[in-house]
Amino acid sequence: MAILLLVNYGLEALVMLPAMIAYGIAGKYSFVGVIFAILAFILIPMLTLALSSLIGWVISIIASKMRNKTIVTTILFVAFFAFYFYFVMNMGAFFGNMEDEASLDFSGLKNTYIFYWIGDAIANANALSFLFFALAAIIPSAITFYILNRSFVKIVTTKRSAAKIKYKERKEKQNSVYMALTKKEINRFFTSSAYIMNAGSGNIMIIILAVVAAINRNSILSLVSELSIDFAKYVPIVIAMYGIFMSSMDFITAPSISLENKNLWILQSSPIRPYTVFMAKISSHMIICTPLTVISVVILCIAFGVPFAQSLLCVLATLSMIAFGGYFGMLMGLKFPKFDWQNENVAVKQGFAVFGAMFGSMLWAFILLVVCIFLGIASPYLALGAVTVINAVICVLLNVYFKNGAEREFALLKQ
Repeated sequence: MAILLLVNYGLEALVMLPAMIAYGIAGKYSFVGVIFAILAFILIPMLTLALSSLIGWVISIIASKMRNKTIVTTILFVAFFAFYFYFVMNMGAFFGNMEDEASLDFSGLKNTYIFYWIGDAIANANALSFLFFALAAIIPSAITFYILNRSFVKIVTTKRSAAKIKYKERKEKQNSVYMALTKKEINRFFTSSAYIMNAGSGNIMIIILAVVAAINRNSILSLVSELSIDFAKYVPIVIAMYGIFMSSMDFITAPSISLENKNLWILQSSPIRPYTVFMAKISSHMIICTPLTVISVVILCIAFGVPFAQSLLCVLATLSMIAFGGYFGMLMGLKFPKFDWQNENVAVKQGFAVFGAMFGSMLWAFILLVVCIFLGIASPYLALGAVTVINAVICVLLNVYFKNGAEREFALLKQ
């Protein structure tokens, strides 16, 4: 809990410190307001950690009673994020009228209590409001720590009951080595909620946001109509870049070698070419990410009336990014494996392979955005075609590398 609290302080500092400094430059602070702002900085992460821990605690209890823990955990986390984004996107409605800058109305803020208390304490040096806020942060934190301290061991050691399955004799189909390895990778992904939520988060978010955008099509078109540009010309580029950027958030191959850990020697000593291992991991990335991503792009193309030829290019450009993510993640995983983990969460969350694959792909997606903007001025066909070709060339070059030079590196990896 202490480590998580320190991480929260670091993330909070990125947001709150600039706001506190700007408020001070504007000359709004009183001496007591400064003290309350500093104390609020200390207390806010305690409250957020308590709330997130309680949510995790509830999800763990529910999942521990279910047979398929991975699916249940993933569904509950997705439901939580959906609620969170709904609240954030509609925060203005909770606070009051915030649409007209000339007559901002924050009267609704009083109904949100904690937000009002902390603002009133800092802006007006109201000690009573700060006391209410402090109690709202400290009491849930104490309760959370007490609950987790009492139930943590029981939750993580609970053995779920499994339904008895009646055995039925059937013929087993023989698979190639490549197919067997691919199925192993896919099964590993879908049996780990941490793997799904971290390495496959883009695959989850892309379909949710696409459906939301399609439902709110008229509102989006009304908003962009105020811009002095021919938006219809750039719709295919925007949709393709949406698919590309969301695909860059998937890095399923990056931790795949690290997850082998103590079983790495099996692959190294088996009569299997390392290239086959690489391609099985990359193929699993493609198989997992392609369906929802393609469906999302198609939904947006239909909703915004993109012609068939341009829709096809949108799909191809997005698929090229999925392939790039698979190859690039595999490269990072091979170059920077992390075998010193006791819990697989560490392998899928930490290490330079994961960091490099995620932010490297996002940076590349941004570069492709710049390419699309410049080439899109001439033609969306040129922009989307160029992106597809560029990604395809990179994937071919990486494929040649995995087929030749990378095999020796894999053989020399040590757990």
